[in-house]
Amino acid sequence: MKRKNKTKKICFWPAWFYHDLTGRKLPLSRSDLKILEQANLDLWRALNIYDDFLDQEGRPSDLPLGNGYYRRFLTAYYRLDLPIPFYQIMEKILDKLDKANRNETLYYRARKKKDELIFPSRLPGWKNIDGLADKSLALALSPIAILYLFKKGKSDKQPNDRRIKATLNFFRFALTAKQLADDAGDWREDLAKGRLTPANALIVRAAREKNIKLDLRHDPTTACLIFATEASRPISDRISELGRKAKKAAGRAGLKENGYLINNIIRPLEAAVEETNDFRRRLADERIKML
Repeated sequence: MKRKNKTKKICFWPAWFYHDLTGRKLPLSRSDLKILEQANLDLWRALNIYDDFLDQEGRPSDLPLGNGYYRRFLTAYYRLDLPIPFYQIMEKILDKLDKANRNETLYYRARKKKDELIFPSRLPGWKNIDGLADKSLALALSPIAILYLFKKGKSDKQPNDRRIKATLNFFRFALTAKQLADDAGDWREDLAKGRLTPANALIVRAAREKNIKLDLRHDPTTACLIFATEASRPISDRISELGRKAKKAAGRAGLKENGYLINNIIRPLEAAVEETNDFRRRLADERIKML
Protein backbone atom coordinates (compact mmCIF):
# COMPACT_ATOMS: atom_id res chain seq x y z
CA MET A 1 0.00 0.00 0.00
CA LYS A 2 1.51 3.32 -1.08
CA ARG A 3 0.26 5.27 1.89
CA LYS A 4 2.25 8.45 1.24
CA ASN A 5 0.60 9.22 -2.09
CA LYS A 6 -2.82 8.14 -0.86
CA THR A 7 -2.64 10.31 2.25
CA LYS A 8 -1.71 13.30 0.15
CA LYS A 9 -4.85 12.83 -1.97
CA ILE A 10 -7.04 12.29 1.09
CA CYS A 11 -6.09 15.79 2.26
CA PHE A 12 -7.38 17.26 -0.99
CA TRP A 13 -10.87 15.73 -0.81
CA PRO A 14 -12.56 18.66 1.03
CA ALA A 15 -11.04 21.23 -1.34
CA TRP A 16 -11.87 19.10 -4.39
CA PHE A 17 -15.46 18.73 -3.26
CA TYR A 18 -15.85 22.46 -2.68
CA HIS A 19 -14.28 23.25 -6.06
CA ASP A 20 -16.42 20.68 -7.89
CA LEU A 21 -19.74 21.98 -6.57
CA THR A 22 -21.76 23.62 -9.32
CA GLY A 23 -24.20 26.50 -8.97
CA ARG A 24 -24.21 29.13 -6.26
CA LYS A 25 -22.21 28.24 -3.16
CA LEU A 26 -21.43 30.25 -0.06
CA PRO A 27 -17.81 31.09 0.82
CA LEU A 28 -15.97 28.52 2.93
CA SER A 29 -13.39 29.89 5.35
CA ARG A 30 -9.82 28.76 4.84
CA SER A 31 -9.56 27.85 8.53
CA ASP A 32 -12.57 25.51 8.32
CA LEU A 33 -11.17 23.92 5.17
CA LYS A 34 -7.80 23.33 6.87
CA ILE A 35 -9.57 21.70 9.83
CA LEU A 36 -11.37 19.31 7.47
CA GLU A 37 -8.20 18.53 5.54
CA GLN A 38 -6.32 17.69 8.74
CA ALA A 39 -9.27 15.64 10.05
CA ASN A 40 -9.22 13.53 6.87
CA LEU A 41 -5.49 13.01 7.23
CA ASP A 42 -5.76 12.04 10.91
CA LEU A 43 -8.60 9.62 10.20
CA TRP A 44 -6.72 8.01 7.29
CA ARG A 45 -3.66 7.48 9.48
CA ALA A 46 -5.77 5.99 12.28
CA LEU A 47 -7.58 3.61 9.89
CA ASN A 48 -4.29 2.36 8.44
CA ILE A 49 -2.92 1.60 11.91
CA TYR A 50 -6.14 -0.15 12.96
CA ASP A 51 -6.13 -2.17 9.71
CA ASP A 52 -2.65 -3.45 10.56
CA PHE A 53 -3.98 -4.74 13.88
CA LEU A 54 -7.03 -6.31 12.24
CA ASP A 55 -4.62 -8.08 9.88
CA GLN A 56 -2.58 -9.23 12.92
CA GLU A 57 0.41 -7.23 11.70
CA GLY A 58 0.16 -4.19 13.98
CA ARG A 59 2.91 -3.08 16.32
CA PRO A 60 1.73 -2.48 19.92
CA SER A 61 3.71 0.77 20.03
CA ASP A 62 1.56 2.12 17.16
CA LEU A 63 -1.78 1.64 18.92
CA PRO A 64 -1.55 4.79 21.10
CA LEU A 65 -0.52 6.68 17.96
CA GLY A 66 -3.60 5.42 16.10
CA ASN A 67 -5.82 6.34 19.03
CA GLY A 68 -4.33 9.82 19.04
CA TYR A 69 -5.08 10.31 15.34
CA TYR A 70 -8.65 9.05 15.83
CA ARG A 71 -9.19 11.32 18.83
CA ARG A 72 -7.97 14.35 16.85
CA PHE A 73 -10.31 13.44 13.99
CA LEU A 74 -13.30 13.35 16.36
CA THR A 75 -12.23 16.54 18.18
CA ALA A 76 -11.97 18.45 14.90
CA TYR A 77 -15.57 17.74 13.94
CA TYR A 78 -17.04 18.44 17.35
CA ARG A 79 -15.19 21.76 17.56
CA LEU A 80 -16.81 22.83 14.30
CA ASP A 81 -20.09 22.81 16.21
CA LEU A 82 -22.17 21.64 13.27
CA PRO A 83 -25.96 21.07 13.38
CA ILE A 84 -27.23 17.94 15.13
CA PRO A 85 -28.26 16.15 11.87
CA PHE A 86 -24.61 16.12 10.80
CA TYR A 87 -23.56 14.30 13.97
CA GLN A 88 -26.40 11.82 13.51
CA ILE A 89 -25.00 10.99 10.07
CA MET A 90 -21.51 10.79 11.55
CA GLU A 91 -22.57 8.35 14.28
CA LYS A 92 -24.29 6.06 11.78
CA ILE A 93 -21.19 5.98 9.57
CA LEU A 94 -18.89 5.25 12.53
CA ASP A 95 -21.25 2.51 13.75
CA LYS A 96 -21.00 0.85 10.33
CA LEU A 97 -17.22 1.18 10.47
CA ASP A 98 -17.12 -0.69 13.79
CA LYS A 99 -19.51 -3.36 12.52
CA ALA A 100 -17.45 -3.90 9.34
CA ASN A 101 -14.27 -4.34 11.39
CA ARG A 102 -15.97 -6.85 13.71
CA ASN A 103 -17.37 -8.88 10.80
CA GLU A 104 -13.97 -9.00 9.12
CA THR A 105 -12.29 -10.49 12.18
CA LEU A 106 -15.15 -12.79 13.19
CA TYR A 107 -16.14 -14.31 9.86
CA TYR A 108 -13.65 -13.73 7.08
CA ARG A 109 -10.51 -15.44 8.31
CA ALA A 110 -9.11 -18.86 7.48
CA ARG A 111 -7.74 -21.10 10.22
CA LYS A 112 -4.47 -22.91 9.87
CA LYS A 113 -4.29 -26.67 10.20
CA LYS A 114 -0.66 -27.75 9.99
CA ASP A 115 0.44 -26.17 6.67
CA GLU A 116 -3.08 -26.02 5.25
CA LEU A 117 -5.48 -23.09 5.31
CA ILE A 118 -9.07 -24.07 6.12
CA PHE A 119 -11.42 -21.44 4.76
CA PRO A 120 -14.78 -20.89 6.50
CA SER A 121 -18.01 -22.00 4.86
CA ARG A 122 -19.25 -18.40 5.00
CA LEU A 123 -17.47 -16.34 2.36
CA PRO A 124 -17.69 -12.59 1.63
CA GLY A 125 -20.58 -12.14 -0.76
CA TRP A 126 -21.32 -9.79 -3.63
CA LYS A 127 -24.98 -9.14 -2.89
CA ASN A 128 -24.19 -6.15 -0.65
CA ILE A 129 -20.82 -5.29 -2.17
CA ASP A 130 -21.33 -1.60 -1.32
CA GLY A 131 -20.56 -2.58 2.28
CA LEU A 132 -16.89 -2.56 1.27
CA ALA A 133 -17.03 1.21 1.69
CA ASP A 134 -18.10 1.02 5.34
CA LYS A 135 -14.49 0.84 6.51
CA SER A 136 -13.56 4.13 4.82
CA LEU A 137 -16.82 6.06 4.32
CA ALA A 138 -16.00 8.26 7.33
CA LEU A 139 -13.57 10.01 4.96
CA ALA A 140 -16.67 11.39 3.19
CA LEU A 141 -17.69 13.29 6.32
CA SER A 142 -15.63 16.30 5.25
CA PRO A 143 -17.78 16.97 2.12
CA ILE A 144 -20.95 16.50 4.17
CA ALA A 145 -19.58 18.94 6.75
CA ILE A 146 -19.00 21.48 3.98
CA LEU A 147 -22.68 21.32 3.03
CA TYR A 148 -23.63 22.02 6.63
CA LEU A 149 -21.02 24.77 7.02
CA PHE A 150 -22.72 26.70 4.21
CA LYS A 151 -25.72 27.16 6.47
CA LYS A 152 -23.82 27.70 9.70
CA GLY A 153 -24.70 31.12 11.06
CA LYS A 154 -26.76 31.96 7.96
CA SER A 155 -30.17 30.45 8.73
CA ASP A 156 -31.83 27.52 10.40
CA LYS A 157 -32.42 25.85 7.05
CA GLN A 158 -30.61 22.54 6.62
CA PRO A 159 -28.89 21.33 3.42
CA ASN A 160 -31.04 19.53 0.88
CA ASP A 161 -31.44 15.90 2.04
CA ARG A 162 -31.25 14.63 -1.53
CA ARG A 163 -27.92 16.37 -2.05
CA ILE A 164 -26.52 14.86 1.14
CA LYS A 165 -27.74 11.40 0.12
CA ALA A 166 -26.30 11.80 -3.40
CA THR A 167 -22.95 12.96 -1.97
CA LEU A 168 -22.77 9.96 0.34
CA ASN A 169 -23.75 7.67 -2.54
CA PHE A 170 -20.99 9.09 -4.71
CA PHE A 171 -18.35 8.34 -2.10
CA ARG A 172 -19.88 4.97 -1.24
CA PHE A 173 -19.75 3.80 -4.86
CA ALA A 174 -16.31 5.33 -5.44
CA LEU A 175 -14.80 3.86 -2.27
CA THR A 176 -16.35 0.45 -2.95
CA ALA A 177 -14.84 0.43 -6.44
CA LYS A 178 -11.48 1.53 -5.07
CA GLN A 179 -11.47 -1.10 -2.33
CA LEU A 180 -12.50 -3.82 -4.78
CA ALA A 181 -9.66 -2.79 -7.10
CA ASP A 182 -7.17 -2.84 -4.20
CA ASP A 183 -8.41 -6.27 -3.09
CA ALA A 184 -8.07 -7.57 -6.66
CA GLY A 185 -4.46 -6.38 -6.72
CA ASP A 186 -3.74 -8.00 -3.34
CA TRP A 187 -5.74 -11.21 -3.83
CA ARG A 188 -2.71 -13.54 -3.68
CA GLU A 189 -1.14 -11.96 -0.60
CA ASP A 190 -4.48 -11.81 1.24
CA LEU A 191 -5.35 -15.40 0.37
CA ALA A 192 -1.92 -16.66 1.48
CA LYS A 193 -2.48 -15.02 4.87
CA GLY A 194 -6.00 -16.36 5.20
CA ARG A 195 -7.70 -13.00 4.71
CA LEU A 196 -10.90 -13.28 2.69
CA THR A 197 -12.24 -10.47 0.53
CA PRO A 198 -15.00 -10.41 -2.11
CA ALA A 199 -12.22 -10.50 -4.72
CA ASN A 200 -10.36 -13.62 -3.57
CA ALA A 201 -13.54 -15.30 -2.29
CA LEU A 202 -14.38 -15.86 -5.96
CA ILE A 203 -11.31 -18.08 -6.19
CA VAL A 204 -12.19 -20.08 -3.08
CA ARG A 205 -15.81 -20.50 -4.22
CA ALA A 206 -14.78 -21.62 -7.74
CA ALA A 207 -12.22 -24.06 -6.32
CA ARG A 208 -14.91 -25.60 -4.13
CA GLU A 209 -17.33 -25.96 -7.03
CA LYS A 210 -14.65 -27.64 -9.14
CA ASN A 211 -13.42 -29.74 -6.18
CA ILE A 212 -9.94 -28.26 -6.49
CA LYS A 213 -7.67 -28.01 -3.46
CA LEU A 214 -5.97 -24.63 -3.19
CA ASP A 215 -2.29 -24.79 -2.23
CA LEU A 216 -0.71 -21.40 -2.77
CA ARG A 217 2.60 -22.49 -1.36
CA HIS A 218 3.25 -25.53 -3.58
CA ASP A 219 0.87 -24.85 -6.48
CA PRO A 220 0.31 -21.09 -6.96
CA THR A 221 -0.39 -21.55 -10.68
CA THR A 222 -3.80 -23.15 -10.10
CA ALA A 223 -5.03 -20.20 -8.04
CA CYS A 224 -3.70 -17.77 -10.66
CA LEU A 225 -5.58 -19.61 -13.42
CA ILE A 226 -8.80 -19.60 -11.38
CA PHE A 227 -8.39 -15.88 -10.75
CA ALA A 228 -7.87 -15.21 -14.46
CA THR A 229 -10.82 -17.31 -15.59
CA GLU A 230 -13.34 -16.93 -12.76
CA ALA A 231 -12.59 -13.68 -10.91
CA SER A 232 -10.95 -11.12 -13.17
CA ARG A 233 -13.92 -10.36 -15.41
CA PRO A 234 -16.60 -10.15 -12.67
CA ILE A 235 -14.34 -7.81 -10.69
CA SER A 236 -13.71 -5.57 -13.72
CA ASP A 237 -17.40 -5.49 -14.60
CA ARG A 238 -18.40 -4.56 -11.06
CA ILE A 239 -15.79 -1.79 -10.83
CA SER A 240 -17.10 -0.37 -14.13
CA GLU A 241 -20.68 -0.52 -12.84
CA LEU A 242 -19.71 1.20 -9.59
CA GLY A 243 -17.90 3.91 -11.56
CA ARG A 244 -21.05 4.59 -13.59
CA LYS A 245 -23.15 4.74 -10.42
CA ALA A 246 -20.64 7.10 -8.80
CA LYS A 247 -20.75 9.50 -11.76
CA LYS A 248 -24.54 9.43 -11.77
CA ALA A 249 -24.60 10.19 -8.03
CA ALA A 250 -22.07 12.99 -8.57
CA GLY A 251 -24.48 14.63 -11.03
CA ARG A 252 -27.30 14.41 -8.51
CA ALA A 253 -25.03 15.91 -5.84
CA GLY A 254 -24.33 18.88 -8.11
CA LEU A 255 -20.69 17.99 -8.77
CA LYS A 256 -18.82 18.79 -11.97
CA GLU A 257 -18.74 15.99 -14.51
CA ASN A 258 -15.07 16.63 -15.22
CA GLY A 259 -14.04 17.83 -11.77
CA TYR A 260 -11.24 16.86 -9.42
CA LEU A 261 -13.13 14.05 -7.67
CA ILE A 262 -14.14 12.26 -10.87
CA ASN A 263 -10.74 12.74 -12.48
CA ASN A 264 -8.72 11.64 -9.44
CA ILE A 265 -10.87 8.81 -8.07
CA ILE A 266 -13.06 7.38 -10.84
CA ARG A 267 -11.03 7.87 -14.02
CA PRO A 268 -7.92 5.98 -12.76
CA LEU A 269 -10.16 3.03 -11.91
CA GLU A 270 -11.74 3.14 -15.36
CA ALA A 271 -8.29 3.22 -16.96
CA ALA A 272 -7.16 0.22 -14.88
CA VAL A 273 -10.27 -1.74 -15.89
CA GLU A 274 -9.67 -0.96 -19.57
CA GLU A 275 -6.05 -2.08 -19.22
CA THR A 276 -7.19 -5.35 -17.61
CA ASN A 277 -9.82 -5.92 -20.29
CA ASP A 278 -7.22 -5.28 -22.99
CA PHE A 279 -4.89 -7.83 -21.38
CA ARG A 280 -7.69 -10.43 -21.36
CA ARG A 281 -8.41 -9.75 -25.03
CA ARG A 282 -4.76 -10.19 -25.96
CA LEU A 283 -4.57 -13.36 -23.88
CA ALA A 284 -7.64 -14.76 -25.66
CA ASP A 285 -6.10 -13.94 -29.05
CA GLU A 286 -2.91 -15.78 -28.10
CA ARG A 287 -4.90 -18.83 -27.06
CA ILE A 288 -6.71 -18.85 -30.41
CA LYS A 289 -3.39 -18.67 -32.26
CA MET A 290 -2.11 -21.67 -30.29
CA LEU A 291 -5.10 -23.85 -31.29
